[in-house]
Amino acid sequence: MLQEAIECGINSGVSENTIPDIMKRVDEIEYIRAKLIASEKAVLLLKTATKSLQDLKIDYAPMGNYRLAPDAEEDLWRIYHWGFRKYGEAVADKYYSAFFDRFQQLAD
Repeated sequence: MLQEAIECGINSGVSENTIPDIMKRVDEIEYIRAKLIASEKAVLLLKTATKSLQDLKIDYAPMGNYRLAPDAEEDLWRIYHWGFRKYGEAVADKYYSAFFDRFQQLAD
């Protein structure tokens, strides 16, 4: 398809000197496309992780005799997302759960 487009361009008066520029643009577009696909996959992973964390919060909420301030909840989510990006889901889940284990110990 790309070859056809180049041939079409040459036949319509496009200089052969511009073909490298066209090829460079095609490479740039493919790079951006790959980044968008990777971003969409990351969003899907974060949505899945968020659902898992919501399940964890449900498990912990009835046990504790404490309540987190909204700012504290936001901080925990930011910490989780940072850990998720830096270390992966398993480690982020472990540390996120550890926070609630410690909160429960403090509440007892």
